[in-house]
Amino acid sequence: MVLVTGSIDFIIAPLACALGVDHVIANTLEVEKDRSTLKFTGRLVGAPVADEEKRTRILAWADDNDVDLQKSHAYGDSAADLPMLECVGNPHAVSPCDRLRARAEKAGWPILGWKEEYKATRASHKAMDELTDKLTDKLTNSAKDDDNGAATHSGQRFAGGGAA
Repeated sequence: MVLVTGSIDFIIAPLACALGVDHVIANTLEVEKDRSTLKFTGRLVGAPVADEEKRTRILAWADDNDVDLQKSHAYGDSAADLPMLECVGNPHAVSPCDRLRARAEKAGWPILGWKEEYKATRASHKAMDELTDKLTDKLTNSAKDDDNGAATHSGQRFAGGGAA
């Protein structure tokens, strides 16, 4: 699974790890070295991951990883996810904003809600169910501490995140 988000990479990394995400496409903050210290400049490296940039990065990632996007699924909740949804063969709108809902209805894409709304279609939306269940479990159960007292996280379709 690939998580595509407008969030900053190091902020989303723990969640991606906990969910077992294989790859994250996210914004990266520029860093500069000031003597022996690294500092964030406040600028992004590259274009912000939103709108058309989501499509551009997904197309590049899919090309680099021999992924057939016509067989791929994408899940998004905002109009900024439209380019991402339009570049895969199986787009899904999840608790969509009005603009995305209108586009999904016109195109005949599945419209899913979080947990309660789509449990009835569990068989046809198993991947989204698994992602939501993992997220719900991770957010409602505190992370177990290892021997050093540090929180442990388990390591490891395109899912858009609302940010930016």
